[in-house]
Amino acid sequence: MACIAHFDTNRQPRERFTSPRSAAEQSARVTQKFAALGEMTGGVAHDVRNILAVVESGLRIAERTNEPERLRVGIAAAREGLDRGAKLISQLLNFAKQQELGIQAGDANELLRNLGVFLQYGAGPGIRIVFKLAADLPECVVDRAQFGTALLNLVVNARDAMPRGGEIEISTERRTIEAASSGSLAPGTYVCVRVKDEGQGMSADVMQRVFDPFFTTKGERGTGLGLPQVCAFMQRIGGSVSISSERGQGTSVDLLFPSVDNMGD
Repeated sequence: MACIAHFDTNRQPRERFTSPRSAAEQSARVTQKFAALGEMTGGVAHDVRNILAVVESGLRIAERTNEPERLRVGIAAAREGLDRGAKLISQLLNFAKQQELGIQAGDANELLRNLGVFLQYGAGPGIRIVFKLAADLPECVVDRAQFGTALLNLVVNARDAMPRGGEIEISTERRTIEAASSGSLAPGTYVCVRVKDEGQGMSADVMQRVFDPFFTTKGERGTGLGLPQVCAFMQRIGGSVSISSERGQGTSVDLLFPSVDNMGD
């Protein structure tokens, strides 16, 4: 049977927010963020190298021939590389602009589409990311920069759970929370973003500690701050995060973002 872990966004902040160790913990959180960005940067660097190789190949063909047809082939190859480079730069600039934005209304589907290339970089080779985006989503409350960091963290976690490769499914759907079953959430409409992998899953013991700061199953490769970072983000916007997992059956992480419609209640 699958184990489910929930993070209560209304509970009091953990000791890590007021502990004397806060400076060290903040440093570790920064390390975690840079680690996630490092995953993406490595993929970007690899793609840039491939683009430059295409441009160089086209220029070499053009330089070494007087035949009109081969010259056209070389120029076309170089132009294709330049077009790919321009598209990549445009995506990078769009991603960088998100860092300046705070909490606001946003379209989760649009945000995911804009992040697609970076999430694939984070996933790396051998992992396929599939989007299944609902068509009837309301706008939700979100911080664009933190949204991207949270999704990248979840994708990296999913990738690490599939050392032999596999598929990560990212889906969206509208959720209605009734008063009788709302728990820590205010009743109303929410946007659910789910990240689901085909990995090894987690045991019940691990699930009990999955939101604890500094708890990690990755040894020296992990800081144990990825999920707590996601939890802090969801707490900030009045949402929630829950995880469902079973050994050998993969893991699903659900992020619930409040609909802007809820703000008028």
